[in-house]
Amino acid sequence: MRFSQANEPCEAEVPKVPRDDVRLLRASGYWDGPLEGLAEVAGEQVWYCLAQEAPEEQAVGWFRRFWLVRLTAEQLARELARHQDFRTCVGTHFDYDADGQRDGEMQSQAGWRKFYDKYGEDDRAPRLLPDNEVIGWFEW
Repeated sequence: MRFSQANEPCEAEVPKVPRDDVRLLRASGYWDGPLEGLAEVAGEQVWYCLAQEAPEEQAVGWFRRFWLVRLTAEQLARELARHQDFRTCVGTHFDYDADGQRDGEMQSQAGWRKFYDKYGEDDRAPRLLPDNEVIGWFEW
């Protein structure tokens, strides 16, 4: 299934991947939890992005569901380079350790502008993925 065809995770023709089989590597977007970023599934680095969220955050059974999207070699290389620049200029606070915890540090604000000037608002994640393959989805 191509990303442009993705609609509802539970109705998709791709498998639900057990949460324990998804290792978050970093978050690119974050609001009370990750929204998108880089993950590892079966030894492959893939992009995850929010597909669906339960409407009531305080309700029992609340969830976020994420698509797992295969990146092209070029997209992955660009994302890895962009993230290295982020780590150098802004910080490692969006990186996840092997236990799934974020414990990095922010750099001094003096270096932030270098990253944000280089990448701008629209070039901080591989957002144009309509032709990329969705390999599955997982629930957080």
